[in-house]
Amino acid sequence: AGGWPADFELESVAAEQRARAEDQRLMSLLNPRVVGEPEPLYEPCTTSELYPSRRRAARLSYAVWAWISSDNDELQEALQASSTSERMRLAVVRLLELRKRV
Repeated sequence: AGGWPADFELESVAAEQRARAEDQRLMSLLNPRVVGEPEPLYEPCTTSELYPSRRRAARLSYAVWAWISSDNDELQEALQASSTSERMRLAVVRLLELRKRV
C-alpha cells in the first residue's frame, strides 16, 4: 500500500515528464541558445513515509472525477463534499451507475 498501482495514470504522466525534462537537458548541452531551462522534474512520492495514505486518498477523491463525471453538477457536488470519505462515497455511487450502463 506504499505506492500507486503500476498502471495508475499519474505514474505514467510523471515518467513522461521526467523523459521530456531529460531530453531538454540533453538538448541544452548541445545547443544552449536553442533550448531554455528545463522544467523542474515531477517526482511523485510513492513511499508511505513521504506521502501519507490520507493525502493520497484526498488527491484520488478529486482526480477520479476527471474520468467519471458526466456534467458540471456532479463535479460541483464532489467539490462541495465536506470530506474525502464523502467525495469517495460519491465516486463509488457514480462508478456503480456507470457499471450498470455497461
